[in-house]
Parts: sequence; structure tokens; C-alpha cells
Amino acid sequence: MRFILAAGLVSCTTRSPYIPEPEPDTAAGADSAPAAPDPEVFAAVSAGGWYTCAIRVSDHGISCWWADGPGRLADFGQTHPPEGAFAAVSAGMWHACAIDLDGGAHCWGQAGGKVAPPDEAFDTISAGMTATCGRTRGGDVRCWADTHGGDLVLDGEAHSVSVGPRATCAARSDGTVDCAGGHVPSASGDLAEVATGAYFACGRAVDGTLSCWGDDRYGQLRHPAGAFSAVTVGVAHACALSEEGALSCWGDGSYGQLDAPSGVFAAVDAGTNHACALDADGGVSCWGSLPDGTVAEGEALSHDAHIQPIWDAHCLGCHAGDAVPKLSLLRPAAHDNITGASWREGLGSVTDPDSSRLVFRMRDDAVAPMPPTHAVPDAQVERLVDWMAAGMAP
Repeated sequence: MRFILAAGLVSCTTRSPYIPEPEPDTAAGADSAPAAPDPEVFAAVSAGGWYTCAIRVSDHGISCWWADGPGRLADFGQTHPPEGAFAAVSAGMWHACAIDLDGGAHCWGQAGGKVAPPDEAFDTISAGMTATCGRTRGGDVRCWADTHGGDLVLDGEAHSVSVGPRATCAARSDGTVDCAGGHVPSASGDLAEVATGAYFACGRAVDGTLSCWGDDRYGQLRHPAGAFSAVTVGVAHACALSEEGALSCWGDGSYGQLDAPSGVFAAVDAGTNHACALDADGGVSCWGSLPDGTVAEGEALSHDAHIQPIWDAHCLGCHAGDAVPKLSLLRPAAHDNITGASWREGLGSVTDPDSSRLVFRMRDDAVAPMPPTHAVPDAQVERLVDWMAAGMAP
């Protein structure tokens, strides 16, 4: 995230990621994670996994807060930034990093190599899921990563570098775009900026036009025409800022992540399935949400409103492969991938939903239950059982 000197207030909604399970970090985090701060004036904002971080204008310190929803199930201390004055901040999936006023990099959140930056001066930084990369003041890429994030490491000269959940891309001065990780192909083009998602990437050319490449299952490659001053990418959606300051978003809009506000803005940053923008007056707005599955008294159970959110927040977040970034509970492929069983065996029969592999995984006494970071409350397990017993599942 570039440092932008502006003033404003923050208002946010929520969203949830579709990402593989993190390794638990029992030493991180606090018992009570911070909620959205009181109205504050900010200079820059970055949208992460289930949280947002922003740089305050008053002292250049960082504030981070949780979005409402299931994000606190993966609390690794990412909402507790260090003290100090900072010029840039990047919120990743389970960790965040920032650059201080002298160019030093600082990272916090889930433990691992991705939060251990080298002692160099940086002018940009990008936090992903298992890796972090930055551009040094000398113009070279430096990356630091977890053991299982080593395939995302790039080096060499670049004027833009971006780390996504499963890929890292860097735009070189020779017009090439190198992408590491195997999930996003490399590309070519005279790009001023590159932004990396889970299975696709987008770039902004020096003339402001956009290009996107990779997976297009949610329309991620169907970018708008025109000239833009910035582009940013989430897991399966992207947003861009026109030269006139208008926002455009495209790709997966299942949870409102395409519902960008109107107005004139100075910056935009996409998180996993939400985004935040800094308006021309410095105000910050965030959009994109995940229903919490709450059932009102007398309300009939609905797959989209009450069942799929449980699946999204707990099951898909624990698995990689084809489960990222999104699968419907009603799709046979979801059960083959998530439960290791056939669709009908995974979902269970109407007469005996307790026998389903899905419910078995969610029970606390299962041989291989859901991990603690994605444990399913008993009430939600019973809701799934009731839904299946009522014959709602095909």
C-alpha cells in the first residue's frame, strides 16, 4: 500500500476468505481483539484477511481492527501492530507488515518466516498468506517466507511486486512480469503496477490501461476499459481507481465485494473478499460481507442465507486445491475435495444426516475434527443436520 497523505474517517462492513487452514499459533493474539476504532483521521488503509489496518494522520501510527464475522477464529495477533511511525502498511491473510519512516520493515501476526524481514530499507511492501515481499530503495525485490511459502519467493530488479495467497508477481523494467508459485502464469507488458490474487493477476500499464490474466471462473479477467491510476486484487475479485477518482470492481461479487461506493477517491485496496477506499477528503469506506447464518425466529432454513455461510467460514477455509476460492455446498466437487467422500456420502442421507462425513468432521469427538481455528459451534452443526433432515439438500 502506498503512503497517501490525507484525512478521513473509517466505516467498514465484513467478508470471509476461502483459503487453506493456517497452522495454529497459540502464543499470538489477545483475548479481546480490537473492534473498529472510534472515528479517526487516516492517511492510508489496507484490507487483509478478516481485518483492516490503517495509518493515522495524527502520528503515523497504525490502527488495526476486526471486521464483524468469523475472522476471529484465526486470531494470530494481526490486529495488534507495533508502536511507531510508518509510511506504508500491507494487511495480508494472517499477518501484516509495514514500513517505518526510515524504510525499515516490520511484520506481526501469525508466526513464521513471513514475519521476519531483512534489515534493509524498503519503499514498498506486500504481505500475502505465507510470504511477504518488498521493493528495496535500490529497486530490488526481497522476499521472506514460511517454509511452505518458499515457492513464492522472487528476487532481482522490479518496479512493482505483489504477493497473493498462492503467487507472487513482479513487473520488471524489461517489460516482463515474473510470477512465482505455479498458480498464476507469467506475462509480458509495459506495466507500472502489478496486483496478484489467488489464481489470477492484473496489471496497470504506463498509459493507465488494465490487463488481467490467469483464472477467469468468476470473471476476474473482465476488467473495465479506460485509464486508471491504481489496480488492486483480492482472492477472486479486483478493483481499480480511474484517473478521475471513480471506483470499479469486477470478478466474484458473491458477498458484496463489487458494490463499491460512488464518489471521488484517492486510493483503493482489496482484501480477501472485501475492499477499502480512501476518498478525496481522506474518508475510508469498506465494502463486501459474509452473512453470519443467523436464523430469525420463525424463519425457514435457507441454503444461501443460513447453510452456505457455515460452509464458507469453516470448511472451505481449511482446504486448498480446487476448494479455493469458493465452492458451493450443493456442488458434488465440493464433497469430493473437502470430505474425501462421494457427494451423497459426504452430505449424508435425509434419513440419517448424522452419518454424513461433513457432520462427522464437524463433531468435536470426530477422529479428524475441524481444526481449532475453524471449529464449528454445536448450534451450527445442528442447523446443518436439521437442514439435511428436512430434505433441503438435493
